[in-house]
Amino acid sequence: MNEFNPDEFPKNLTELDVEKLAILNIKNPISDLWKKIARKLTSEQKVRINKKIESLNYPKTEKLASFGKKING
Repeated sequence: MNEFNPDEFPKNLTELDVEKLAILNIKNPISDLWKKIARKLTSEQKVRINKKIESLNYPKTEKLASFGKKING
């Protein structure tokens, strides 16, 4: 993964940037790097990243929900 430089923000984010930032946030949402970047993101960029985080986490939550249904059903 490419390293991000917080001084580069705000900038236009590509879909790949959004995905990389989402993964960075998933791995360590309280890291100093994420905090520095998050302060400089626009509201729209944060929404895009949060949607990506949700889509990346969806398969995990779906598996857990399915697992729970099998146990209860």
